[in-house]
Amino acid sequence: MKKKRMYAELNSHTDLDLFHIFVPSYNRPKFVTAEMFKNFSPEALEKVHIVVRPEQAKAYRKANP
Repeated sequence: MKKKRMYAELNSHTDLDLFHIFVPSYNRPKFVTAEMFKNFSPEALEKVHIVVRPEQAKAYRKANP
């Protein structure tokens, strides 16, 4: 899914109807950003799972503190 489409999809949901999101990401730590999920509560964000290789986890944490 392209970034623009991902933003549109996320913005069409609220905390109450947010589905579980699994984001497989490879070599793109700046593609998935905290900005994408700014409209959701911390509880709703528990449904967001970014899947990365262990050796890339540090880069993702740095891009998304």
